[in-house]
Amino acid sequence: MKLILLALRNLTRQKRRSFLLGGALAFGFLVLTMVNGCAGGVSYAFEKNISSLATGHLFYIRIEKNPQTGKLRFLIPSDEIFNRALERSGIRPQFVARRTQAFNLATMIFAGKTASRSLDGIDWNEDRPLRQNLSILRGSLEGIEGSDGVVVADSMAKNLGFDVGDRILIQTLTIDGQQNLGEYEVRAIYRDTAGTFQVSTFLDREALNKLIGLPVGSYNTVGVVLDNIAQSAEALERLHRGFAEVIPAQDRLVSLQDVRQKDFNKIYLDIRKQDEGTAGAFHLIAALEDQAFMKSFRGTILGVQWGSAAVVYFLLILIMVGLVNTFRLIVQERRREIGTLRALGMHRREVLGLFLMEASLLAVLGALAGFLVGVFLLWFIGLGENLWILPEIGQLAFFLIDRRLAWQLNWGVLAVSTLVLVIMTLLAAGVPARKAAALQPAEALRQ
Repeated sequence: MKLILLALRNLTRQKRRSFLLGGALAFGFLVLTMVNGCAGGVSYAFEKNISSLATGHLFYIRIEKNPQTGKLRFLIPSDEIFNRALERSGIRPQFVARRTQAFNLATMIFAGKTASRSLDGIDWNEDRPLRQNLSILRGSLEGIEGSDGVVVADSMAKNLGFDVGDRILIQTLTIDGQQNLGEYEVRAIYRDTAGTFQVSTFLDREALNKLIGLPVGSYNTVGVVLDNIAQSAEALERLHRGFAEVIPAQDRLVSLQDVRQKDFNKIYLDIRKQDEGTAGAFHLIAALEDQAFMKSFRGTILGVQWGSAAVVYFLLILIMVGLVNTFRLIVQERRREIGTLRALGMHRREVLGLFLMEASLLAVLGALAGFLVGVFLLWFIGLGENLWILPEIGQLAFFLIDRRLAWQLNWGVLAVSTLVLVIMTLLAAGVPARKAAALQPAEALRQ
């Protein structure tokens, strides 16, 4: 403790020099904290928005052969098997969404213009999170349950030139591969905050069931929303075990290895090959984080975070050069003081420890100051609409939450960076500190 107090006293004796050195270290850590937090926030916002779009962090699909046509179709006739598997798994999800999805892009037609969009059938009474997340610009979701109303993105409304109250045609394939056409009323237009990612057109689930030929009360996709995407891996394994215990004997469960290593199209082709001579259905449970685009995006974000750390490390190397020269100057200025301390009985190891403690405190306090300022700036920027109105920025809005910049720190990167900062500072101070410890008391006092 005495060594720490003595080191602090020495740092405060040369306030200007300590401030400049600590300020240089703090600036480097400030840059690291800002980039780290922004990259983490972008990743968090992307995962949150994409999980909402993809119905959840986990999703379940059932594929069976149509007994009339012999073709494969996506159909979940009831809740029974899923509910039993969920109960066996012990998972307590935030929300379970049961939707009907057109697995091919549907064609929207209005006044001779066309546009291709995904088509999602929603149980508007059950899917409350979607109702809350949709930013309605015009129209309303009131009374949309059980109607022929559709909710479309503003980008599509602009492209095709329709507005609330207009009727549009929607053409898509049925589950048996036949073209079908329906007419629907535009009940609401939502802000397309996800740019090219959030392109779905939403309508009542039973209305979409009728369009694509699914039985009344059925659906073809179940989404499981967890508290955090980080829980996906464990939850997927538990839910997979739950399904293995409850599916009928003639059914097949797609292996976790296939789910994690293959994309959906490859799995579907494999199922088509295996389907010959198989009477039962295929059950597929997958995690959003295992999808190729998610792995690629998260890898990019992690690369940005470590890349920013590498840039800061390079800056620190430049700063270290200045630290070495500064500590040499400090040792030269304090030769008589070192001689006095040695004459009073301080050992060489204690002199070395004193200078290294000063360097460590300088690094830790500089990192702490840079971190605190960085967190404040992230918080300030993240106020978003509470502080200023963010401009319409198109596709980049998908990386925001409610038009606000989210931020999330990667504590692993910060911990490693702090350790690197301390080690580099100690290395910079090491050579001058060793020279100081090697001074003979008599020699130091004579100068």
